[in-house]
Amino acid sequence: MQGSTDRFPEPAFEGTAEEMLHLAKHELLKLREKQSEYFLRAAKAVETLKAKLPDSDRFNIATWLQKDVGFSASEAKSYVKFDAELSANSQLLQGKRVSPDAIRALIASDSKTRSECLVRIERDDQVDARVIEKARRSNRRAVADLAIQRRNLFQTAAVRVGFAVKDSLEAGAQSLLTLMNELTSDPVLKEADRRAQAHPTETEQLLRAKEALASKASEVVRDFETLFGSTFPDRGNTSDILARGEMGASIVNAWHALKDLEAGNFAPFDVYETNRRPTSHRSCVQFIAGSRATASRIVQIAAYPEQMPYKPTFIDIDAGVGGTALGLEAAGFHAVALLAENFHVRNALKSNRSRWKLHELTREGFADTLSGALSSVRKNFGKIDIDVVTGGLPWHYHRNPERAATAFENAITAVDRIRPRAFFFEGAPADVGRQRIARPFQDMGYDVKWHSIDADRYGVAQAKTYKILVGARNDLLKDLVIPVVNPPLRNSFADAIGDLVEERGRVHAAGSANRFRFDNAISSRRALCGDRRAPLFENPDGSRNIAEWLNDFRIDIRGYTNRPPTLNELENMDGFRLSTAMLKRIQGFPDLWNVEDGSSTNSWEVAGAVSPIVAKVMGIAILEAVTGVEFEHRALFQGRLLSPIPATVIDDEGVERKEYQSPDRALVSTLRKHSIRFVGNEP
Repeated sequence: MQGSTDRFPEPAFEGTAEEMLHLAKHELLKLREKQSEYFLRAAKAVETLKAKLPDSDRFNIATWLQKDVGFSASEAKSYVKFDAELSANSQLLQGKRVSPDAIRALIASDSKTRSECLVRIERDDQVDARVIEKARRSNRRAVADLAIQRRNLFQTAAVRVGFAVKDSLEAGAQSLLTLMNELTSDPVLKEADRRAQAHPTETEQLLRAKEALASKASEVVRDFETLFGSTFPDRGNTSDILARGEMGASIVNAWHALKDLEAGNFAPFDVYETNRRPTSHRSCVQFIAGSRATASRIVQIAAYPEQMPYKPTFIDIDAGVGGTALGLEAAGFHAVALLAENFHVRNALKSNRSRWKLHELTREGFADTLSGALSSVRKNFGKIDIDVVTGGLPWHYHRNPERAATAFENAITAVDRIRPRAFFFEGAPADVGRQRIARPFQDMGYDVKWHSIDADRYGVAQAKTYKILVGARNDLLKDLVIPVVNPPLRNSFADAIGDLVEERGRVHAAGSANRFRFDNAISSRRALCGDRRAPLFENPDGSRNIAEWLNDFRIDIRGYTNRPPTLNELENMDGFRLSTAMLKRIQGFPDLWNVEDGSSTNSWEVAGAVSPIVAKVMGIAILEAVTGVEFEHRALFQGRLLSPIPATVIDDEGVERKEYQSPDRALVSTLRKHSIRFVGNEP
């Protein structure tokens, strides 16, 4: 007994209850980190053993681990499978202190669930075995639901033309898969697959195999067109394809894949077994054969949420140019009040949304301003609960420390007075973990947590990780998960603003000499930018990130302008200045969203705003937590924030106006699928 005491000495927890809890947390986290470390070291030892043992002994390792080492069957299986499933992520798992139970759950899950959960772990979400199992069940339920839809689709089509055609189609597709396997058995292709080469050297065997595939594909095309017709949209018409829904999009993709195979218009990589893209040629043929439920990027998760007979509501207490409000609107929320300090900003907002209730923000008299806004809300909407309180301009946008402190105090006042279901605000990286930031909201009874959002995963052309403080009542926070888009939707800085940079030069670079200079300057600029995202406008300490912009991109961010660069500015080593239109592109604002009122460009508000795409991410996360619905995130964030065709609206004075609305079909169709209907445009 004495030896046991010496081996495990009693922890030295002294002081107040709060101090002892702090010490205990530190000690337990160290022990938890050791758990992860020992699991990963054991997995590495098994991986090394597998690599060094003769081939004939490799398949007995799991049995040996159980009989000779004493591991349980589940432990042995996890260690044996670790190198294939998670070895590349060892450093991430240890660094984030992921528990052995969670690691085992990741190993046992499917590739989609594993990939999504690794993204969540990387951004510091709480991921344990329960979260992983929930994600796995959702994904499995989605696949089962899609399999039923696929079977019903093919059977319905067969009723019209005969089941013999359907059977022939599926058998022909199965033969195509066999030919694909024969094609990829070529040693040259095996080596190319191992090296991830998309276009290896074409051997004689490869050419014969492609001819056989083309011949068989012609037969399959005839059955396919008998069953489903032969008129389909072009591949580039993404919106039309997505509008057809999961099965409709799969049929379109499958037809295009068959036509490619028939024409020999494909690379070996398109039929590799390791190519698991849902729209690859192999995936499309598997869909036709019945061994895959879908051949589309859309996945709608089946769930059965509560009814929401009204649009969820929000108040933006520092709206800026309306980025957060636009993003929340695109996520299905309704703005009941927006506070904005700048007169020019309020004019710009009014030009976009004539029916938004705008109020002048006076920072020193914020409580009175808020009271007036809430009185207006009660007058316009009656007594309603507010679902979300937020701010379009983060408090650290204000470079003056006193103004920043006032903005933070105003956020506390707003949450205290309004008592919303949830709130979120962007904070500075230095704010994360500071008790003085979270404590005031916790004292009001809110659960509070920091979330990280990598904006460039959702199509924002800036490499910014947003730190978002989220609070919620009634255990809502435990169901709140930031949407995952994997693989990410990347948008480079050069692609985002390229046409805006070239806009002036194409008109004014008259003469062959100037045109040559201009083309040269543009080519040099694109080579300089590459496929990188834009850097941050500010450093972590709040100072302007002037040096990185100038050294890496030859752009001067000490100020902004309202025009594209001239030819001389493009060639100048001192850099050109970004226009307001470019800032909008970088931040994820639609071109159609007006941020000017004729006398002011409001450039600084655009640069400092919360991206509307990030606000949409938060809105979807809250909506999913409230309703229980899981949306197809890729479809949601691939879509436009504004429809390109204006709608006619009647403003508060009864005047007809043209405004660009948020058109998200993916959001609406998913809500309809689960019988969730938002009544009208107001709560």
